[in-house]
Amino acid sequence: MTGYTYDANTEKCYACALHCDTCETDGAGTCNSDQCQNNYVYNAVSKMCDGKDCTANCEKCATDGKCNADKCYAGYIYESTAGTCEGL
Repeated sequence: MTGYTYDANTEKCYACALHCDTCETDGAGTCNSDQCQNNYVYNAVSKMCDGKDCTANCEKCATDGKCNADKCYAGYIYESTAGTCEGL
């Protein structure tokens, strides 16, 4: 189940921080850097997934909200100047 991580040692499920698919079993829901849900970006300081909405048609983005070059949805191409995904 997304948003929870199972710890086999304690046999408990831990709730993850918001917008995080899987997380550490530290009780704080600390997100793994590659597990933020779509349109959210990992914040290394808070170890959470920030609600920095990506530009439209983008699956994963940088902390400035610009799309990562290889993360545009199908049917869109990356526009490097603006950091956005444009329709073909």
